Amino acid sequence: MPDILACNSEDPDIHFKYIEAAARTGQIKEVERVTRESNFYDAEKTKNFLMEAKLPDARPLINVCDRFGFVPDLTHYLYTNNMLRYIEGYVQKVRTFLNEVLFGCHCSQHVET
Repeated sequence: MPDILACNSEDPDIHFKYIEAAARTGQIKEVERVTRESNFYDAEKTKNFLMEAKLPDARPLINVCDRFGFVPDLTHYLYTNNMLRYIEGYVQKVRTFLNEVLFGCHCSQHVET
């Protein structure tokens, strides 16, 4: 499968068709990579496709929902499909990020005073 990101296409339909083809042929790592790295797919359309596809790995859906603000949809989907380990992993990732931000703010306040 050619690399969609190397093609320099900015057409959302082409990016979506690539994601769709990769998912249907079982290339989940490629779907995960493109949903993480591409800025040119229709997020709503891709989210809906991934939810309907019910992939065994939720990371592509997590990428889309986290990047484009569909977190309530994501958590509802993961919960209703008994994919609790993905919810746990997502919360730990967010918590780690927030801890780093808060720690950085705390340290910068002590440096400035």
